[in-house]
Amino acid sequence: MGTTCYGMCNATISLAGTLVELLRLVYVSIPRIRSEVDAYPWTLDERILHAERAATQDGFVFQMDPTLDNLRRYQASRDALVNIQGCVMTNSWQKFTDRINQQTNVGTMWKFIQRVTRLKPVTTLHHSSGEYAKGLIDEWSKQSRVESLPEHVQAAQSPQTGRRILRLMGVLLEQDNEDTTPFTEHELRRALACGKATAPGDDGIPYSVLRLHQKVSDNITTSERKYPFLAQRKPSGLILSCKTSWIDYTSA
Repeated sequence: MGTTCYGMCNATISLAGTLVELLRLVYVSIPRIRSEVDAYPWTLDERILHAERAATQDGFVFQMDPTLDNLRRYQASRDALVNIQGCVMTNSWQKFTDRINQQTNVGTMWKFIQRVTRLKPVTTLHHSSGEYAKGLIDEWSKQSRVESLPEHVQAAQSPQTGRRILRLMGVLLEQDNEDTTPFTEHELRRALACGKATAPGDDGIPYSVLRLHQKVSDNITTSERKYPFLAQRKPSGLILSCKTSWIDYTSA
């Protein structure tokens, strides 16, 4: 009896081992095809792709069958695409400004703004050059440590004077490289009032003071001799930095 039970146990173990080996051989023999991993549907790029396809398809359906329901469906898909594209611009802007978190040096930041306004990357397509440069200055001011900034920048950022940083620079007293027409007294007074300067004869696009950064005068007295009317209308909060040639008018 014991011998019979021992033989049945060995047969069961042998059968189980054989089945395991057969399963392993079958698994190994199956050809493995490595499939490419697609982007997850929740990623922004994939959402834009789906939104573009949906808008295109709904637009085609509306052209073939111009009914009210098809029109509403096309408008909804188009609005969804516009909203997603707006999210892309917002995210790109936030990522771009995060890169300047440690840029507390005025000279480094000045060169950085010159480069980005000249190259006009994708993140600036929904901004004009002046708005983009002003946004960079505002973000830099918020993210930078106040004690690490120069004294004249700290004074311009103080609550008493407001946030009129770089409202008017000495560059407005010089000619713009893109326009050889000199600025008139009326334009300069208008720039003092609204913080923007418009080149004569242009189509109304505002020129930011950061865009007009060429040929900054290092000596304010020379500029006052050239434009005596400026000395008469000079605001009370005049701050000059010879190192970076920044002139900040922070009127109350």
